[in-house]
Amino acid sequence: MSPGSNETRSAIFAATVAAAASIAFQVGSKATRDALFLSSFGVGALPAMIMATSVLAIGFAFLSARALTAW
Repeated sequence: MSPGSNETRSAIFAATVAAAASIAFQVGSKATRDALFLSSFGVGALPAMIMATSVLAIGFAFLSARALTAW
């Protein structure tokens, strides 16, 4: 084994833990978001809100792309 293999394994382990934590945070935050939304609004409003959020996200993506190209 090469001398740097322990460092490589440590880096891979740290990256794996960070990726798992990021995915866990995303799943947990989506569940929390939906629970908070459904506690305030009905189930019928959820599809409309998801569509509106998607349209806003696409709009912000275009705006941020224009801002980044301007810099």
